[in-house]
Amino acid sequence: MEKLSVVRFVDAYSYNDEQIQDTELPVHRAFGWAEKRDQMVVVRFIKGVSSEVDNPGNLVQGLIIPKTNLVSESKKFDHNLFDGLRAFSKISIKWSDVVFVDNTKLPNPSIMITEGILEKNEEDRLVLKNSKTTRMQPLPERRHHNSDEKYWIIPKSVVLEVKEVK
Repeated sequence: MEKLSVVRFVDAYSYNDEQIQDTELPVHRAFGWAEKRDQMVVVRFIKGVSSEVDNPGNLVQGLIIPKTNLVSESKKFDHNLFDGLRAFSKISIKWSDVVFVDNTKLPNPSIMITEGILEKNEEDRLVLKNSKTTRMQPLPERRHHNSDEKYWIIPKSVVLEVKEVK
């Protein structure tokens, strides 16, 4: 696609304040050359030749955005998945993350697992307190760089699985 696009999306975020106030999901905008692929949208920031000229699968720089993160899809999710979640219970959430890519092969979106205390079950998002976040895929597993933040706000549209932890 030769036309520049603006892709609007929501994403999970974390912060470390003592008290939680506003948990609204901010709308992010990515500017670049957008291309739909399976269950994701690839937004290329820099169009050009990567270090591996013969490999068209490489992305010079851009974002891999799961389709569930797109603003147009962010209100479409299985509401039944979140029924019965009890406030202040310990839960585990498996979710798809947006990935920044810099001069590498095109990966799939990252699959994350966040475990913590369910602080709020809002209309379109879950708020977890005292949580830990680990990237499960692609391998190797590793802790998210913001893993130890006090709060995580995760859009319900990106959630693949949620369960209470005993």
